[in-house]
Amino acid sequence: MHALEKIIVYYNHCKDNDIYRSVIENILKNLDKVKNANIYELADLCYTSPTTISRLSRKMGYEGFADFKMSIVNCVRNYDGYNHFVPLSMRGSLEESRKGYFRLLHQLLDRLEQDVDFAQIKRINQLLYESRKVYFFTCGNESTERHFQELLIVSGKESIVNVLPQSQKEHLKLLDEQSAVVYIAPAVSEAGDVYEVLEEMKQTRAKLILITDTKNHNYRNYADECLAFDGALCIADDHGFAVILTLLFMDFRETYLK
Repeated sequence: MHALEKIIVYYNHCKDNDIYRSVIENILKNLDKVKNANIYELADLCYTSPTTISRLSRKMGYEGFADFKMSIVNCVRNYDGYNHFVPLSMRGSLEESRKGYFRLLHQLLDRLEQDVDFAQIKRINQLLYESRKVYFFTCGNESTERHFQELLIVSGKESIVNVLPQSQKEHLKLLDEQSAVVYIAPAVSEAGDVYEVLEEMKQTRAKLILITDTKNHNYRNYADECLAFDGALCIADDHGFAVILTLLFMDFRETYLK
């Protein structure tokens, strides 16, 4: 998750009286000015203090303002590359991109139907059923996770959906041997964020169920169970993650919610 995603997710979830809400709102209104602004100039643009800007940077998981600013600048500069539903090879006119998108979804669903190991689905759900806490660490697409969270809560589990890496690391302190984390980790997410969370999670005794869109990634070395599919490494893969979670949801509901 890059800086722009982080601050938008935080903005969408924070309360109206949150000290950082208006700061983020002003950053989003002045993205074109962030590149050339120092911390004092950005503070003036946001009607706040340099100290608050520095605290926001750390809250988003960065060492300081310079790293935070660079991540925002890089995201804005490369936004056209980030924000595509199909890979470069399928892009063209709007009509060509639409056709490529539907073709990609058909391919993705066909591969998932052929490749999903339903014995593994049952094995993972047994692990979740035996856990007292089930946390979902995701990267911004929360709808399917929330449906699964509701099911787990109805089943008597403690469950949260957590999006921001810094907050995820805080929640790691609450994990124990009766906990499980379902970690949705797209290969195109900021690797530093993912590895930091995974490294810190190794120090807990919780089980890790990793869902990722590549079968060849070092992430899987951290997991007790890894559900990996061959994605296109673009936004279209969000549908693949939703399908995997839905299959887990369906099996858990039919098996354990009587």
